[in-house]
Amino acid sequence: MRKRVLVVDDNRSVAELIKRLLESHGYAAEVALRGEDALKQLQLFVPDLMTVDIEMPDMDGFTLCQQVREDTQWCDLPILLISGSDPVQSRRRGFEVGAIDFISKPFENKELVYAVDKILHTDEQFKQLKVIVVDDNRMIRLVCMQILHSLGVEVKGFESGVMALEYLRAHPLETDLLLTDNMMPALTGIELCQYVVQERLIARDAPIVMMSGATDHQSVLDALNSSASDFLMKPFSKEECLARLKIHLQHRLLQREREQQFQALERKFATQRLEILRTQRAAIEMMGAMSEQRDHDTGYHIMRTRDYMELMANALLVSDRYRDALDLTWVSDVVESAPLHDIGKIAVPDRILLKPGKLTEDEFSEMKKHTLYGARALEQAKQTLGACRSFLDEAVHIAGSHHERWDGTGYPYQLSGEGIPLSARMMAIVDVYDALVSPRVYKSKLSHNYARAFIIEGGGKHFDPYLVDIFASLADQFQTIYARYEAMNSGFSLQPRESVAGGGH
Repeated sequence: MRKRVLVVDDNRSVAELIKRLLESHGYAAEVALRGEDALKQLQLFVPDLMTVDIEMPDMDGFTLCQQVREDTQWCDLPILLISGSDPVQSRRRGFEVGAIDFISKPFENKELVYAVDKILHTDEQFKQLKVIVVDDNRMIRLVCMQILHSLGVEVKGFESGVMALEYLRAHPLETDLLLTDNMMPALTGIELCQYVVQERLIARDAPIVMMSGATDHQSVLDALNSSASDFLMKPFSKEECLARLKIHLQHRLLQREREQQFQALERKFATQRLEILRTQRAAIEMMGAMSEQRDHDTGYHIMRTRDYMELMANALLVSDRYRDALDLTWVSDVVESAPLHDIGKIAVPDRILLKPGKLTEDEFSEMKKHTLYGARALEQAKQTLGACRSFLDEAVHIAGSHHERWDGTGYPYQLSGEGIPLSARMMAIVDVYDALVSPRVYKSKLSHNYARAFIIEGGGKHFDPYLVDIFASLADQFQTIYARYEAMNSGFSLQPRESVAGGGH
């Protein structure tokens, strides 16, 4: 759709010349020979720009500008003033009444076309930016808004700092540039800047440009110390304002591009990390399943213990005792490490691991070494990876110490109390619960109620009493997790064998 221009000039020849010139460059144009006619035309013809001659009878161009600016429907309409009188005085007066640009008569055709093109064909790069203009002087506010409109940005104007602050609080981090006067009633520009910075109401690194009629050195310093990026002294020329704002907007665009590139990298790294975690989980579950298959346990044991551990870890994360000591990274490490708790069974000879009858004391002593085998293998893996901290820290704790007992009678190190790593104390409960309620080659399946009572009775002896209380509060959810996997594993059965020990090996 062609851009439309309303040409206002009392000289019909000049008006028709401008009309034909603009039409030859792709614009649609209409002519008004007087200011009053132009106001009437605005009710019928919706222009994108008005060119206005200043020297007209009855209503000069300045008065027409003022009346257009006073109409809320047209207050944002760009106005290009044309004058044959003193260009300096006319330009200054024109900007005061809201004109966006100025050319002098006589003008060359290309000069007029360039001025119109510059106003109507804004730089596309700025259209994504949002700017707020704050000034209690209506005409200055409108002039600044027109200058910004000429750059193609989205502009909102406010007549007070209070109104601007209310808007910014309702739309935080949406503004790319704040242009504000300083000397305003109720809330000065410096005070507005302080609120904006303290409450982080505008986009990160978005520039703040302060305007003021006070030109003393201290006023400039006060403005800059309030986090303003630049200072415009009134009265300023349209060219100076345009040049400075354009530089700040270009810098803001570069900042946004860097932010978008950084966000794209973050998304890429997050995707890669997710893939690594998925691969890690698959490898962990595969390693755990290898040990489980050799022990003839169900393939879902490692998944159930992982889910039990996740349930307990999340409960500890919000508990009174541990909420300040634990974090989500710890939860993730514990959950991902859980499937490796019996990885050491891979090193136990088949004649012991797969023996259908009761184990001898020597055989059971060898079986207990799976904790040492697992911890050593995982410690070696951790050193090979060279990570200063990883999920393998918890894996070593769990594999090596999940058969320790609170009273110090466990194995392999006879640790006691809080000398046993927290994750291993958790696995002690989780592993025994699942061993009790599951059919194993060395025992029959026991009930959930029996397992619950067994663990509660073992508090302070076999198990950490605080963790036993946590388990008791979650016992029904433990039962739900087991039932879910049992349904998936229906039809699978095991023939029990005798063992020298109750619970899991």
